[in-house]
Amino acid sequence: MAAVKILAVLLIVSSVFAEKLIKDNCKQGPGFDECIKKAVQDFFQNYSGGVPDKGVKPVDPFVIDHIEVHTEETGTKTHLTNLNVVGFKNVKVSEYHHDEAASKERFTLKFDFIAEGPASLEFVSKGKHLSGTVKYNGGATGIISYSYSLKKENGQDVYEIGPETIECQSQHVKSTPSDDLQKAFDSDPDAQAVKDKFEEVESGHEAEVVCKITKAVLKQAVENLRVSARQGDI
Repeated sequence: MAAVKILAVLLIVSSVFAEKLIKDNCKQGPGFDECIKKAVQDFFQNYSGGVPDKGVKPVDPFVIDHIEVHTEETGTKTHLTNLNVVGFKNVKVSEYHHDEAASKERFTLKFDFIAEGPASLEFVSKGKHLSGTVKYNGGATGIISYSYSLKKENGQDVYEIGPETIECQSQHVKSTPSDDLQKAFDSDPDAQAVKDKFEEVESGHEAEVVCKITKAVLKQAVENLRVSARQGDI
């Protein structure tokens, strides 16, 4: 029952949803993991747009201020700014593990997304930038793990989530530069000089972008859980 209480407070922002979680028989035993997986998934889907009065911030859409990817083989840095990411509301929780003895939780999530925003390709040694926009259609598997603790404050149970660890594996990605960025690349002599290298490392570059996006979104998702836990809404 203690495990259910801990999970409930991490997953919800209202007592109504907590009661539903318990009434849905998320109890240790057969079907426990599946019940918790569904509860986590429902939380992310139902509250992906945020709940301002509860301090739960949106994760769909989610805006990433800046992502930088350094590609040593081509001597370039890709800068992505104000990247708008949509798709997390359709996240699927594929695995769940609860280690009560160690007070640890681990969730495996899968989701597809579209990310779009301004992009700048910097040629580091040349002091040159090619600018435009880029769109990423991607998908990833993310693993969130963290420890938790239970404390008493003012006679009430308060659940605290420790520092999280987020792992990522890119599943698929396709990047599409805007016409102006593609034209600038095609007509620039420095870009053409490293074109073959770009093509060789493109898949690795795109996978790195996918995981930077995924980790940024999941970090906010965990923070939403942390805020909910601190409020003690059950």
